[in-house]
Amino acid sequence: RAHASVVGVGYYLPAVAGFLMERELEYVGRVATDGEKPLAVILGGAKVSDKLAILKNLVDRAALICVGGGIANTFLRAQGIDVGASLYEADRIQDAYEVMRLASSRNDLRLLMPTDVVIADAAGTRINTVSVNRIPPGFRILDLGRRTLEDMREALAPMKTVVWNGPVGFFEREPFDRGSIEVARMLADLVGAMTVVGGGETAAAVAKAGVAQHISHVSTGGGASLEMLQGIMLPGVEILRDK
Repeated sequence: RAHASVVGVGYYLPAVAGFLMERELEYVGRVATDGEKPLAVILGGAKVSDKLAILKNLVDRAALICVGGGIANTFLRAQGIDVGASLYEADRIQDAYEVMRLASSRNDLRLLMPTDVVIADAAGTRINTVSVNRIPPGFRILDLGRRTLEDMREALAPMKTVVWNGPVGFFEREPFDRGSIEVARMLADLVGAMTVVGGGETAAAVAKAGVAQHISHVSTGGGASLEMLQGIMLPGVEILRDK
């Protein structure tokens, strides 16, 4: 941010990037600009609106986009699928539709959406895995199903750069953390790929899976890393470029 403590001091005093900042710039910056292809983007979390700018910045270079979490609910609604009592963003359905339209128009881009999901009733006592076309009224989508996770693992295998931001399920509550833990293991199993993970809950999934040491970079940059993935120049970085 363009705060005095971030930017102002750098105008008048010697300033350099620390080791952690250097690592963030190396990995997150490469994903955002010139990471090795093919590139895969895995987006989860609650809202399309939070991740739309990332999609717009990376979609032209991505070979694979995987959606999960609440974001996937909005994409499913854009397909005309009844998601029961699941949360979705009605005002972002058109944005999701545009991403789907773009993916369908390009032979070199695959949009991987859930085909089966883990659902539960409001009390969380009735849990089942069903096709996305068979979600009963009153039930919510809370995680990705096994078939979807298997499809994702297969699709990720040839990728050379993978960035993941946002859990693919209701990570805070068991057993709906299983999908996110499985995605973490997928990234850890990739051979010869640069893997970058961002977001507090996403990093927690990596830690819970016990695979942090097998991920190229687990970002702690928070909102700043998100802005880098969106292609936004950071004031604190720009001042260092002038040094």
